Amino acid sequence: MQLAFKQERPLFVLLNLSIDSVEKEGVMRKRVPVPATSFAEWFIECALSNGAIALEECELRNGQTRPYRVNPEKFSSVELIDKVLFACNNAIRKRWPTPSFDVLYGFPLGEGMTHASAIARKLSGMVLNRWEGSRAIRPLDEVLLISDIIDSEREEDAIRFINGRGGNSIGICVVFNQQERTKWNKLSAAQEFERKHNIPVVAAATLEDLIRVLKKKEGMEKIINKIAAYQKKYCVC
Repeated sequence: MQLAFKQERPLFVLLNLSIDSVEKEGVMRKRVPVPATSFAEWFIECALSNGAIALEECELRNGQTRPYRVNPEKFSSVELIDKVLFACNNAIRKRWPTPSFDVLYGFPLGEGMTHASAIARKLSGMVLNRWEGSRAIRPLDEVLLISDIIDSEREEDAIRFINGRGGNSIGICVVFNQQERTKWNKLSAAQEFERKHNIPVVAAATLEDLIRVLKKKEGMEKIINKIAAYQKKYCVC
């Protein structure tokens, strides 16, 4: 099945996916094994294996040097997308055991169909368990935002977009929460957003989960110390 995505506005495609294997339009999606550890730590392991999270230094726009790199575009890769879906689904259902959202919105990060939108459209089937084809935000819709990482400016743009169409933002699910402080105060970007808009932010995994995973591996003392120092200086956990 070929899907076309317009650049002017996001496209909301709700696919009927489930934990067990399903067949949709002739495509079989295999069951993803349930992890023995926590979903968050399991997802971190997968992200490290696929390079979505890399243990290498990354210079940020504000001049800070982060001792690890997040490659969000890999979250929607063939190798990782199913793991992202199950980890996000777990985080969402912990906060909303019986979801009643109308739309899951992966807000744009660039031209055309972005990876956040790809995650949102596939995750919709798991969380909402229905097929609706294309779906735009309508007045009074309850909207759950989906993002790769938390970024105050992008989230503010998404809220304005939703409010401008009469929708009601009820929360955000991010794939990876870096738990970094904002430039305005001692709160993290997620905490600042929660306080300002009075809506919850949940995450498939966080910086604390990354540290827990690394501590279980041999020979990681150096990178753990670097991340711990960065966490103490720039993050809220």
